Amino acid sequence: MFLHRTPRALAGHLATLAPRPTVTPAPARPAHGPVVPTPIILRRRELGGSLAGFAQARVLAAPDGTGFADAVRAANAVVAAHPALRLRLRTEHGVWTLSTEPVREVTVVPTDTTDPELRRTRPPLGSTPRPGTSSRSPGWKPHGRWSSPSTTSPWTPCPG
Repeated sequence: MFLHRTPRALAGHLATLAPRPTVTPAPARPAHGPVVPTPIILRRRELGGSLAGFAQARVLAAPDGTGFADAVRAANAVVAAHPALRLRLRTEHGVWTLSTEPVREVTVVPTDTTDPELRRTRPPLGSTPRPGTSSRSPGWKPHGRWSSPSTTSPWTPCPG
């Protein structure tokens, strides 16, 4: 240290002594196939019971002028880029397996926002479930349906 009075001189000296490590790239993960179950899946398995109605959702606001074709392109791009969105859990003979499906086109279904019954029955965006109910109650499920930007709700009633 006292022979090399500046950090640059010391770094230059150390660079001549230390062998440079070779960087080996990580093996490429397959685009689809089996994956290790996530912590939430392992916890659900421990708790037992059915996974029917278990879903996670995220609602994003679209800027004015966003059309149905834009929503389809965005949905396809996001699902293609994020394998976690293609995860599928299967149970065979009590054994849980988690795998990602191959990239495929997403089905986006437009919601009829002019239907007065639909507007009357669906909860508004950001609303909380009534006491004793939840978003997983029969009749309401998160969905992948498109609502126009002027609509205030991402929910569509589904048969319970």
